[in-house]
Amino acid sequence: MELLDGGRSEADIIRMYSHITPEDIRACRDYAATGAKLSNVTWEDIDAIMDGKR
Repeated sequence: MELLDGGRSEADIIRMYSHITPEDIRACRDYAATGAKLSNVTWEDIDAIMDGKR
C-alpha cells in the first residue's frame, strides 16, 4: 500500500517484485479497505504504533 500511496502503479510494483501478482495487489487493497471501514484509526496512528510511539 505504501508503494501505491507513493504513486507507483500496479505494473511498476509487479516489475519491481516479480513474485507479486495483480491478485496480490487487489487482496492488499481489499484488506486495507476493510480495515479502514472497521476503524477510525488514521494512518498516522498506525505509523506511530508501528514505530513504538504509542
